[in-house]
Amino acid sequence: MRVRRKHIEELVEKLLADNKVTKPHIVLAPLAKSLGLEIIKQEADDSISGMLINEGKDKGGIIGVNRAHHRNRQRFTIAHEIGHFLLEHYQGIHFDGANTGLQINFRDDRSTTGEDVFEREANLFAAELLMPRRLLAADVAKIKRPVSLVDNNDTTLKDLAGRYQVSVRAITYRLAYMGRLDL
Repeated sequence: MRVRRKHIEELVEKLLADNKVTKPHIVLAPLAKSLGLEIIKQEADDSISGMLINEGKDKGGIIGVNRAHHRNRQRFTIAHEIGHFLLEHYQGIHFDGANTGLQINFRDDRSTTGEDVFEREANLFAAELLMPRRLLAADVAKIKRPVSLVDNNDTTLKDLAGRYQVSVRAITYRLAYMGRLDL
């Protein structure tokens, strides 16, 4: 199964348009609420970023987030779980390796290297939601010089990351993905 890039971009654009979001930083709580999703923050083991209890698009669900993680990581986790919800990856509560209806996906090498298509789609959804292509492209177009990883005095990446409330690493990958930065 291939990642549905265009579908993901269209889902994000619709979510932002439906909620009249026109500028960064993207505030996630109202978006989640508009979908019937409640966000609950609890401390958890560091290997757990978040969880989704999906009762279906008509009923909503719950996003659990590890509040011990950095604020930017929490934002990515919330956006990632919204992605799972809208992409209809999971229904109910699923458990890995058993048919009990509960699935737990730990952050591991498979999730970070992109071996799992659902995780890759949710990661792309999170990046699209937190750093929407249209908004980020407009911000990059305003920059007078090329965005660079090499120039130690260049604060452009740090400034963009702050504007979108994501990590410098996330904005770097996003710009590279969009063809706006060579890695």
